[in-house]
Amino acid sequence: MNRDRLLRRALTADSAACGVMGLGLALAAAALDGVLGIPTGWLVALGVVLVGVAAGLGWLATRPTIPTGAGRVVIVGNLAWVAASVVTVVAGFWPLTVAGTAVVLAQAAAVLALVDLEYVGLRRQARMAA
Repeated sequence: MNRDRLLRRALTADSAACGVMGLGLALAAAALDGVLGIPTGWLVALGVVLVGVAAGLGWLATRPTIPTGAGRVVIVGNLAWVAASVVTVVAGFWPLTVAGTAVVLAQAAAVLALVDLEYVGLRRQARMAA
């Protein structure tokens, strides 16, 4: 097993965050619709997708060795999520409330922080393998 645990811990944190956010969105979609300004159907769909992503990230974090390509896919996927979040706010895709805008941008910032940890962890892993 790789001695550097930063990538594994970042993936585990990413998995946990996706799982909590996904369950929250899916289970409380009707209540959050008015608070956030995101339609219930979208909240449920995003929640289900996040739960699936959480399962995949959790599985990846438990592998004896985390493949570099898989780590890159996670980073690119997270960057796409951040970009989509910002575009959603800027383009006015949904009639976001002030709270909705704050939540969308805050979770994008949190995902960006995870990207940073995953990137550094992936680089450390590559250095240790060399």
